[in-house]
Amino acid sequence: MPFYYFHLRTAEGLDRDEIGLLYANIEAAYLGACKAIPKLLAELVQGGHDPNCCIFEITDAEGRRLIEVPFLERAKRWRPPQPPAVSPETRALLDRIDVLTRAIGEEIARLGTNLAEARAQMVTMQAITGTPQAPRCARERSP
Repeated sequence: MPFYYFHLRTAEGLDRDEIGLLYANIEAAYLGACKAIPKLLAELVQGGHDPNCCIFEITDAEGRRLIEVPFLERAKRWRPPQPPAVSPETRALLDRIDVLTRAIGEEIARLGTNLAEARAQMVTMQAITGTPQAPRCARERSP
């Protein structure tokens, strides 16, 4: 029985099979490739490969390409998962949440600016009046 080599071609290049498998003939090797394809699909997708671009190149021991087996022969055309459909009411609610989130962020930024300005004015007033700034814990304890 001859050895057949199942090189995996993806959009990124060729992953050569250095081990090979024994099959009675090329038809049996083709059927072996077809049987392996469904098992590889999940692994390929997790690895970031588009299975639509994947094929097995079956070669003999001398490296001659005998046949190509596109993954599409054994799988429906793969499409990236689509986000679930969103109702108009849900879309409006999500849009409103986005608007409110931006408004809250802008308000936090304004509060930060106001706080920085207040601190700067306090330092200026203390410099003008000559009053040293009391430690924070002392200010908190005083009635």
